[in-house]
Parts: sequence; structure tokens; C-alpha cells
Amino acid sequence: MGKDKYDYTLIDEMLAELFTCDPQARVVILFNVGLPPSAQPGTDGWWQKENPSELCRDASGSTRNSGSVFGHGNLHRQVASFASTKWRKDSGAAMKRFILHMEGSPFADRIVGYQPSIGSEGWYHGGALGVFVDYSDPTVRAFRDWLRERYDGRQADLRAAWVSDTVTFDSAKIPMPAKRKHTALGSLRDPQTARPVIDYYTFFAELTAGTADYFCSAVKEATGGTKIAGVWYGYIMELAFGWANAQHSGHQALGRALESDAIDFLMAPTSYWARGPGQPGGHMSALGSLRLHQKMWVNQSDLRSHLWPANSGFGQSANEEQSVGTMRREFAMDLAAGVPMYWYCFSYGDRMNNKKMMEGVKQMAEIDAEAGKLERGLDGDGIAVIVSDDIAAHIGLSRQPLRSLVYLQREFLNRSGVKFDVFLDSDLDHPDMPRYKAYLFLCAISMDAERRAWIDANLKGDGRVLAFVWAQGIIGDTLALSNAEELCGIDLGMKKVSGVITVQPKAGLGPKYGSDEAFGPVLYSDDETAEVLGHLTSPAAVAGKVGLSVKRFPDWTSVYSAAPKLSPEVIRTIAQLAGVHVWSESNDPIYVGRRYLGIHAKAAGKRSIKLPSRSTVVECFSKREIAQDVDQIDIELDAFETKIYRIK
Repeated sequence: MGKDKYDYTLIDEMLAELFTCDPQARVVILFNVGLPPSAQPGTDGWWQKENPSELCRDASGSTRNSGSVFGHGNLHRQVASFASTKWRKDSGAAMKRFILHMEGSPFADRIVGYQPSIGSEGWYHGGALGVFVDYSDPTVRAFRDWLRERYDGRQADLRAAWVSDTVTFDSAKIPMPAKRKHTALGSLRDPQTARPVIDYYTFFAELTAGTADYFCSAVKEATGGTKIAGVWYGYIMELAFGWANAQHSGHQALGRALESDAIDFLMAPTSYWARGPGQPGGHMSALGSLRLHQKMWVNQSDLRSHLWPANSGFGQSANEEQSVGTMRREFAMDLAAGVPMYWYCFSYGDRMNNKKMMEGVKQMAEIDAEAGKLERGLDGDGIAVIVSDDIAAHIGLSRQPLRSLVYLQREFLNRSGVKFDVFLDSDLDHPDMPRYKAYLFLCAISMDAERRAWIDANLKGDGRVLAFVWAQGIIGDTLALSNAEELCGIDLGMKKVSGVITVQPKAGLGPKYGSDEAFGPVLYSDDETAEVLGHLTSPAAVAGKVGLSVKRFPDWTSVYSAAPKLSPEVIRTIAQLAGVHVWSESNDPIYVGRRYLGIHAKAAGKRSIKLPSRSTVVECFSKREIAQDVDQIDIELDAFETKIYRIK
């Protein structure tokens, strides 16, 4: 309301109404810990006026910009630097005051947790999507402190890494935009010349994750550790849909967030890519790593039903049947993954005001209650998909190659008919990480010698299949092709060109696949001892080179693809090489886990689903047992229909 002015009337009234309607309801309260908005766009709020030196600044020193860090809707809103201790203290105190009010209210026993949010959309975007920040004094000081820790206070090491005879821990500066835009080899940064930029983007992501940890720790302190705390964070499978999103969001420190004792859950909307009828949707984070660290992922299902205004976008359903089908698909995805979800109607009650849709919600709640009795852990079944949360620091600001390596690849993983779990590469040696038969490395571009040696000693054996896409491991202490060759075990060639990278597999392995936009450099298989499975078709400079190959070693197999965005057929080939079960070859979205199988039809027709062992199959919505002691079921589906089966 203003300095030292608080009014909780609205939240009290809302909760009173909610619990009158449903006395059994339990809530997590989401609230913003950012600065109070100004009365008018372009004017200052009271905190901003009193603390101008604590505000986030762009490279010109301005605290106002049209970037989303300064306010959704381009309202030129000023925000605090995430590194500002003054802001953290003041905002944290206001937050604790609010929590103490709620804990002293009649609703306290029905409040199970708190979710402090900040940044664009509340998503903990530490930076601006499209704007270079943060050059404020608090962030400069924090960066220099981070460098002291990073280099153990050894100035000589800092100077060697930064290739500077004059830099000190007291003089190091945040790289200017021109430096942050520069790459040495296509999309890749050279660690020997770009270390200041790599250090800054690494620091910035850790600062953002650390801010989430700070406020969740404050929640724990205010509640005596009796309530859960979580944030919007960890969108590492998603933030490649726009220029510099991965770097400037600050979300590329998921590992840091997972180490926090105060963060109990992370949350995100369902993927904005491929969420319409017939499409697979997708989770935004590495859910396998969240399970390893015993963190909960919450999927916010903000689907656009047919009840939304026409042309609302984001995969809007056209009619009631499509709305029900996509809702069931979303539920199938979360059920198999063992993650909770909530239906988000943007406070527009009419967006889900449909009898059939709400009956479906009731059915799904009943299925979920039964599934809650089942194990949610990892079983090592399927393919382990390996991603990295530090890739953004080592690549340029274009949305490629990350868009094709991860963001778009997720759709075809979901269409492959193969079960998969997604992990950070930093969790490969986690003590609870199960051993999989197959590993698919998507974006582990940077890999130090220690991790490379661990993979050699622990994964390259026991008949496993390791598949590598594009330039996995090419950056170590140096940027060198030999690094990638040593990791994948296949001799590679490289052309210093950029282009749309596509591969045509040989007959029987599916259609041409590859990136949707240009990037580089282009790598290819150049190993006479490897079996050729496909050739590059573009860019022209490498057309005809080997783009897909497999090399068999005595106790493991390596698969290399020069192009990203592997097709479902190629993913199934990797699975079959490793002896991983393939449930379906229809290229429909398939979700498998916890003895459940979900399928969402991209078109009407018959489907065959192969089971890993003879089983009894129950269709969950009808609760009808459709087969006993079978290893395959044949079903008929309408377009965009979703079925969920319990495999007993």
C-alpha cells in the first residue's frame, strides 16, 4: 500500500470465501516479493525513489527499459537488482510480516506452503529477455565476490583465465554487450578468450537461483519450518524460444536450486510449444534430477480451452471434445511422471465452465488418488536424456542451437514410444542415479576432464548405448574437436560454416530430420570403423558427409548424430540397440511411468501398443479391464482422444 502500510483484507476475504465453499481445501499462497508498482507507468514507486542505487540497470546505466525484466507489458517498471542486500532485507521483512499474519489467521492450518515470486510473470527471470543487465553497483560487487570464491582468491589465476595482466578482484567489470554477443566458432564460445563472459553468465544464473533460495529460506524461518516453500524456476527445457532467453533469464542454475534445503518445489506452466490438440505438450525442467534431489515439480496446466475467446493461441482447442482430450493428455503426462498439477484458468471462471470438462477433472482426481499409493522413484527403465544447465554460458545469444537441441527435441522424445527421464549432466554421479541401458546427450557442450573420465569409467561398459548429438563435450579447458571425439569415441570432422543442419537416414530409419534454423559449426562422422546410418543433406558445404553413425566397442556402443532434433524413428533405433522397450511406433504422444500408459491420438485410427511383459490392462476412465495376460493391446482412437491404461 505504501511505506510501512499493509492491508491484507483482500486475501483474508478470498480465503474465507474459498474455505466456506470447500472446508477441506488446502492452499499454497503465491505472492510477489518484487518492488511495489508505481502509481503510473514511467513513474517511480516510493522504494525506488529512496533507493536508486539498488535498482537493476542496463548497459547504459538506465533503470528503465522495454525489456520484460522491467515489467510485463513494457511499462518501464523499475526493479531491484537481485544482488541488492537492501532490497532483500526490506522485501524479506515485508514477506515475513505477511506470513506471520497468515499464520496467525483462522486459516493457518489449511495453508500448507508459500510461493514467493518475482520478475517477469513472477517467473524468477533474473534478467531481461532481450536487454543486457545487470550493471548496477550491487551486482558488480556481488560478481567480484563470486570471482574471489571462484578463483580461491588467487589473482594470478583470475588474470590467466581472463587473459589480462591488469584485472583484479576489485576492478573486474561485467562484460559489455558487444563482448556478450561475440562467439569464437559459430555458436560456441572459446573458454580461453571468453572467460569473462562465461563467468558472468554463470554467476548471474547462480545469483538468480540464490535469490530463490533466500526467499524460501525466509519462508522456513517465518513458519518455523512447518510449511513448504517453492518458486517458479528451472525452465531449462524451455528457455530457447527467443533471443538470449537462456542467458538472460538466469534459469540456467537448476543444480544450484536443487542443492537448497529451503526449496521444496519448483513450478512452471506446461510447455508453450506443442500444447494443442494432437500435440504432446511437455515439462519445462529436468524431472529426473528433481526426483534425485527429492524436490517436487508442479505443472501449471494453463491450457486454452474452446471456451476462451477465438484466436487465443497457445494451442487453443476448437471444441469440447478437443478440450477434454488435451486436459486428459496433460493429466496423462503428469500421472506417468508422478508430478502434481493444477488447472489454471487465469481467474476467468468461464474458461472451464463446462460440465464434461469438470466431470473429467473429477475422474482424474479419482485416478490420481489411486496412483498416489504408487512409487514415484526412478527405476532406470528407458533412456536417460542428459541436458546441461551451464550450456547457456558457453554458447551465443541466438536461440540456436539450444532451440533444436532441447526445446524442439522434447516433442519427438514424447512421440518416440520410448520411456525416458531427463537429468542434468552434473547428476550423472549422484549416488541415487540408477544405471540406464541407454543415454542420450543433448546439450552437454561443456564438460571438464573429471566428468569425461567418470563417463569413460562408469557408463562406457556393460553393453550400454551412449548417443551424442552435434558437439557434445567440445568445450573443456579449450574449444577443440578432439574433446568431442574423445567423449563419443568416434572420429569426427568439422566445417566452420553455419546452416540448417539436416540428416537423411538410410531406408527404414525414418524421414529427414534436423534443425529448423541455421547455426554452426557443422560436425560430422569421419570414422571408417563406424557403421553409416545416414548422411548430411545440408548445409551444402557438408552435404554427403556421414551425419548418423554407430560404432560398436567390445562392451558399449556409440551413436553419433551431426544434426539435432532426432526423429522418433532415430530415437527408437537408439532404444532398440540398447534393448530398451518400445511401446509404440505410431508417433503419437506416449507417456509411461508408475505402471501407467497414456496415449494421445494425433489422428483417428487403430493403434498397437506392445507391453514389456504379459499383463492385465485396465482403462482408467471407464475402469474397465480390457485384456488379461497379453503382451500387446490393439485399440481404436478418435482424433485428439486420450486414453490412460493401468498395466498390472
